[in-house]
Amino acid sequence: MAGFEVSDDFDALDLHMKAEAHLEMHPVQKCPIKVNFCLSNVCCLSDFDRIWWPHPSHSGQNAMKLMQPDRLKRARLARGLSRSELHRASGISARQIQRIEDADGAIRCRPTTVKGLAQALGLDVPVLTGEAPMPDGLEGGRPSTRIRPERLRRLRERRGWTLKRLGLESGMSPAQIRRVEKGDVGEGRGYTLERLSKALRVEREVLTGDAPLGEAMLPQEAKVQLGARVSAEVRLAFDLVSRRYGAGVRDLIQLAPLLFVLVAEGSLAARAERLECARTRRKELWRLSDEPMLYFAKYLRDVDAGIEAEERSIASRDVLGRSIWESDEGNGRFHEDDLTVTPFEDHLRSMARRFDPDDVRVDPWPEGMTDLWGVSSYRVCGSLLEELYGASDEEPRTFSLARVALQCGAARLSDIPDQLMAPGATSARVEWLEGRLKERLDGEQPEMFEKLAEMRDLGDALDHAQHLRDQAEAAWYEARQAEEDDDEDQ
Repeated sequence: MAGFEVSDDFDALDLHMKAEAHLEMHPVQKCPIKVNFCLSNVCCLSDFDRIWWPHPSHSGQNAMKLMQPDRLKRARLARGLSRSELHRASGISARQIQRIEDADGAIRCRPTTVKGLAQALGLDVPVLTGEAPMPDGLEGGRPSTRIRPERLRRLRERRGWTLKRLGLESGMSPAQIRRVEKGDVGEGRGYTLERLSKALRVEREVLTGDAPLGEAMLPQEAKVQLGARVSAEVRLAFDLVSRRYGAGVRDLIQLAPLLFVLVAEGSLAARAERLECARTRRKELWRLSDEPMLYFAKYLRDVDAGIEAEERSIASRDVLGRSIWESDEGNGRFHEDDLTVTPFEDHLRSMARRFDPDDVRVDPWPEGMTDLWGVSSYRVCGSLLEELYGASDEEPRTFSLARVALQCGAARLSDIPDQLMAPGATSARVEWLEGRLKERLDGEQPEMFEKLAEMRDLGDALDHAQHLRDQAEAAWYEARQAEEDDDEDQ
């Protein structure tokens, strides 16, 4: 540890830059240097080199070493190892190995990194640092960029991709990829190899045959079928979200576990914050219980039991808080209606309140109904749905057959013809959706469509009457305001 003081006329910024440059030339491991700037003192060190810095020889084996990227790569390929296999053998991450191999020129590495890689490759450290010649059999020239056709085809087929899919992933045309797989391309250009290797998520040497297939042939992206059945309204929610945000249904399903964990952990964190607040208030109540006039001390024991139950629930990731209701502390203390409300639902409600209710809303379950996960019915992208079935401020459409068609699954958004999704095609789109609903009900419940049509007509009549009433009230208030303004002028 070294320290020094400088006076006002010393350029602290210049000193900082020189210090960084010195550390870059002579890095020191686990030996931080503390510089104390006391700008009001009289001591001035104008000569930077007079400041004591650890000499490289002081750091001994901790001095950074220069590794030659090409030597590491040639040695790894000669041993027939992928970066992942070298990672397991050396303990150095595959990303770090790739960073070293892709470096332009010698790169500074920790001694432990160089030693670990050298031992895994069966080499001496000086071989990787360029201080000793490469052993026989490890010398090589410029890496090949020629793609082996059979490897490209096997890797593509292993992932279940068509030529078109690989073209989309790599930014190449299917015709180009077909020529490579047929062997019609000789020594390829580097960017072709780079694109295909990145798209297939393999090392370039796997495609050129300089590295074994190994883990590249594992079914990393095997697709499985999810057998969950959901309601038509949930499927509609997927379609609405997909249309508004541009994410496919498959993307939403793949993101579902991540998003659920984020929300669940957020719920637990919010409960932990409230629990800490409860502990603080609990201490205040306990101090009050010492007063002779207060006789609620015995009730505080119930508070203690509740706090402990909540602590156990949070620690066990009990997102729904079921363990509290089922515990001795909760037995007999909750009404049956309380079981329809969970901490998870409370958290969802608090999140939804931050946004426009037309975009996201969490509704309570009807009385007497309890969902296993405590998730009430919800509404997402409501404004988009209203736009689809023709609702507006002027025409609220309390009851719409077009909306029923979408909600019951008689029609999906993807089924609607493109020309009916164009602006100005609302009436035609609504008529088309109603026709799909009629087709669906004619085969199941013919009389149901007539009843729904009556409800639609009644709803439209009520909406129209309400609209007229609103207009009349607005006109009355406007006239009254005009009269008051005239009275003030007189």
